Amino acid sequence: MKDFSPSRGVFRGLVFSPIAGFLLAGLLMLLLKQLVKIPALYRAPEGKTPPPWPIRALLVLTCTGVSFSHGSNDGQKGMGLIMLILIGTVPTAYALNGAVSGG
Repeated sequence: MKDFSPSRGVFRGLVFSPIAGFLLAGLLMLLLKQLVKIPALYRAPEGKTPPPWPIRALLVLTCTGVSFSHGSNDGQKGMGLIMLILIGTVPTAYALNGAVSGG
């Protein structure tokens, strides 16, 4: 009789997914190295010079995507957005309200 316990599938996923991700990332890097012929993209920046603009743009896009999707099911994110809206609008409404005296 076969064992269909969920822990076995989870263990396989934990072992297989990093290996698959590493191999796919390596293949993608080799493919891009063949297609994009800008040598500065494949070297580390020297000293305090920033990376080339395509790398910086890619970093901004990927970091934005990760930070957005990381907590997408988190209720705290919605509350944070509500607080940002209140912090941005309430002082403006208070400052423009002529009925409130300065004390």
